[in-house]
Amino acid sequence: MLSLNKPEWYLILIGCLACLITGGVQPAFSIIFTKAINAFQKCDRAEQEYAIVFYSLLFVFTGFLCFIGNFLQSFMFGWSGENLTKRIRSKCFRAMLSQEIGWYDMSENNVGKLTTRLATEAAAIQGATGVRIGVRFLYYAFFFLTIKMNLSIFFFVVLN
Repeated sequence: MLSLNKPEWYLILIGCLACLITGGVQPAFSIIFTKAINAFQKCDRAEQEYAIVFYSLLFVFTGFLCFIGNFLQSFMFGWSGENLTKRIRSKCFRAMLSQEIGWYDMSENNVGKLTTRLATEAAAIQGATGVRIGVRFLYYAFFFLTIKMNLSIFFFVVLN
């Protein structure tokens, strides 16, 4: 199925990079949140205000980064999925047109069933490939980045 999606490899690549960004925002958000809470423990009021403003801006930046990542992910995988659906429908329609005349006389190949098959089967294939690949890639990125962060925190605590 991915061989049919080869012309859109760059869309899939951009979508996967957006998944990495979106998956990396969640662990980064937890670190920023921890640092923001620690900013309230500072005794110097000016230093505390500076830290609070800084981490507030980081929250806004991570929110913006998450928005851009989600938008690019949805747009790129949706676009490649739509192109895949169009390509599959075109191939199915060409295959239907190349059949013998007697093939259309069979009850399972009447006009209504053929148009329904063109409409539903290609869309089902798109649903199995396009956005689902992106969501799967997003969760893998989130999972591995979280494990990496937890291991680095563990080794930092153990070594210090």
